[in-house]
Amino acid sequence: MKEAIIFAGPKVIIQDVDFPALPSPNYLIIKVIVSGSNPKDWAIAERGDTIVDYRDGHNAVVAGLQNAIGTNEKLKYAFDAVSDKGSFQNIMQVMDHLEGRITVVLARKKYEGIPDTVDKTFTQVGRVHSSTYPGIKGEKAPVGPLGDQEFGLLMYKFFERGLAKDWFSGHPFEVVDGGLRGIEGALRNLKAGKASAVKYVFRIEETENGRKNHL
Repeated sequence: MKEAIIFAGPKVIIQDVDFPALPSPNYLIIKVIVSGSNPKDWAIAERGDTIVDYRDGHNAVVAGLQNAIGTNEKLKYAFDAVSDKGSFQNIMQVMDHLEGRITVVLARKKYEGIPDTVDKTFTQVGRVHSSTYPGIKGEKAPVGPLGDQEFGLLMYKFFERGLAKDWFSGHPFEVVDGGLRGIEGALRNLKAGKASAVKYVFRIEETENGRKNHL
């Protein structure tokens, strides 16, 4: 099987490693056919109601949010899909601290800067997959007969219909030649800002033979 080791630079070394032995029948190994990368940025100017480019810095983000909301208006609802690197602090500068509601996605954070008067909840993908998901300390329990698993079921059917009717599509992507050996060039493109709002996809079976490494 193939192993890609990424070093600073970026520099990528591809190695052949032995197939691991399973410790018991209760374990399984997933064969990866393709691997993908997240884009360096998500800016697509022609999509959405308002695009605020985070690359311009925190002050510009806050100004852009306020401009989108309105000069004398306050934000009531926010879904912070980043929840890091100043994202929720920026949101708090334009949010209504008495009636505002925000949902965040990273569990092991203190979220200093979000006042207790703001209703903070967590959005976790694990809740859709399991009714025994442990949850997060201090999180408010959902109220109502339907939970996250039911919500997930409906949303996936909704996505399925969108794909079938062609009004919903996946994220733009580009297949990189050479399988895993294309990772280094793709990382250099990301670092140089040559790829915007596009995912790179690597077909592992296209990887040439690497050097052997017995673990």
